[in-house]
Amino acid sequence: MIKFCGYNWLTQERWGNIHPEKSYVWYDESSVIQNSDEEIILLSKYSPKYFEELGVESKMGIGLISCTEKFTYGRFDLDVMLPDLPYSWPAFWMWSWTDWPPELDVFEGYSDNKGSYDVFLWDKLFKKHYNRLENNVHVRENGVKLDFPNKTPKIYDTDLRQEFNKYSVVWKPDVIEFYINDMIVRSIVDKKVLSKFENHEMNVIVNNSLYRQHTSHKNKVGKMIIKNFKYTSL
Repeated sequence: MIKFCGYNWLTQERWGNIHPEKSYVWYDESSVIQNSDEEIILLSKYSPKYFEELGVESKMGIGLISCTEKFTYGRFDLDVMLPDLPYSWPAFWMWSWTDWPPELDVFEGYSDNKGSYDVFLWDKLFKKHYNRLENNVHVRENGVKLDFPNKTPKIYDTDLRQEFNKYSVVWKPDVIEFYINDMIVRSIVDKKVLSKFENHEMNVIVNNSLYRQHTSHKNKVGKMIIKNFKYTSL
């Protein structure tokens, strides 16, 4: 258990330290480095560990923190400097304390094979460039999980791996709004989607995971720096 920005956080998921369907990584307490009460470094590093219950050796230890607070409607902010390791999967997200889904992903990043989040994608309809970042909403309808991903517009004049950017979500009964550096990038007003979050308390998580293995992972460490988590009740 650690203290970060006034809240208590576990250094693993509340149900354990390895996901049976993503067993190539595990939640490694030594990959969570606390610089101060307001700043933490989350690592992804080569740290083999054998899990007898799964019969697997997980190669990569990743940093993850899970807040013990049960949050309801409000605004959630976090300043983040993204890792530069190939195939990184950093995320700031939340899911219900009583079920899954629902889930809100304030952001998820997907670095390429060089550790970059830049993507040369031109959307002819909306005329926007994009980063390799997404915000997502996951809900369940009639027993079927529904996903609503959304690419975020490119943040110009900044290297996401060298500078801090603020990622935020405002969650209200009638709208969910996603922000980067206080600029709104998405708004959800679909009543059917919003209703799936009613009466739920959310578990906030920040992690520096990987979505694929890479040869560089044996000798290079990914560093995701986070600071200034803030929750404002609405």
